[in-house]
Amino acid sequence: MQQPGYMRNYTNMNKQFPFSIDLSVIDGTLAAHRHDFLEFSYVREGHGTEIINGVRYPLKPGTLTFLLPFQYHEIVSDPGTPLTLYHSGMSPSLLMGTPETGAGLEQLLHEDDSLPPNCSLDETDRSRADRLLDDMFKEHRGESAWKNVVLRSLLLELLVLFDRSRKSAAPTISDRPAQLAGNGSNRHKSFGKVVSYVEARYSETLALAEVARVHHYHETRLSVLFKQHTGQSFGDYLQDVRLRHACALLSTSALKITDIASQTGFGSIGTFNRVFGRKKGLTPSAYRKKFQ
Repeated sequence: MQQPGYMRNYTNMNKQFPFSIDLSVIDGTLAAHRHDFLEFSYVREGHGTEIINGVRYPLKPGTLTFLLPFQYHEIVSDPGTPLTLYHSGMSPSLLMGTPETGAGLEQLLHEDDSLPPNCSLDETDRSRADRLLDDMFKEHRGESAWKNVVLRSLLLELLVLFDRSRKSAAPTISDRPAQLAGNGSNRHKSFGKVVSYVEARYSETLALAEVARVHHYHETRLSVLFKQHTGQSFGDYLQDVRLRHACALLSTSALKITDIASQTGFGSIGTFNRVFGRKKGLTPSAYRKKFQ
């Protein structure tokens, strides 16, 4: 069986507000892939099937899907009915609450096997989702004041609508979609929690042993899982997370580079410069100048 592709990038990934939304048409098959960011999609037109971690889910107008990092998925449109859908990539950090903003939607980052990753909205909720997504798409393409505040507000409202809808319509065990043989979701059910933990604490001193202990893994086993899911070691993955946040600060803030190194978890400016140069091919200062 062909190994699913691995997507590490999405539009605006290195921005202060790591979020993008596009409107796409799928006529045929979107090949199986995975990624280390959050994604939602919403069907406006057409019919088809989405296979998520080996489970088939029907797609039709009003279907809303929310995917956690490293969930494999593939989309296939039905013959003669291309799928038109909104799809969005974003950092898990956008769902985190802060002392300033209050509670977030962190709970959505932890998989619950009793709930499906998508739902088919009823007529009332579908009308509401249409409005939210049309507003989100328009806001994202514009440059109005308070753009990011409005986008996050619309995003959180949409995800609350999604979670309430799937909980109210959660199928019984006998009604759940059939799982494809040999490709069950249990293989990946808890790795999203590890990713969320790293994403939330990347600025701290993190070690594989600590992450393994918190999530009840043997250290060697978690090391293997990182390689299987991401193609990287834990250390390389953590560096990439830190670099994404560092790039966002370099491109959008006036913070000193030494402060950025400290805020993104690099122990020293020397380490930051060395890792940045190796991964990006230029110095942090040169990277910042590209945006000035």
